[in-house]
Amino acid sequence: MAYRTGNYNTFNDLLNIIVNLAQAHGWVVDAQKNNELYLHNATANVYWSVYNTGSELRSYLNTGYDASRAY
Repeated sequence: MAYRTGNYNTFNDLLNIIVNLAQAHGWVVDAQKNNELYLHNATANVYWSVYNTGSELRSYLNTGYDASRAY
């Protein structure tokens, strides 16, 4: 299992750290915007989303990603 230690100042900084680590291990970024990140790993057919609602950190495993939907 991959891991990284370090510090971040904002939630978007943390998302950028996750993106760099995930891409180094074969993940593809489907979308990244303010406080939201959507990734998938085609080899494992796994989709993952993580976002900050302001008061909660939410993380989901998904069955796919639809770029036409408003997330």
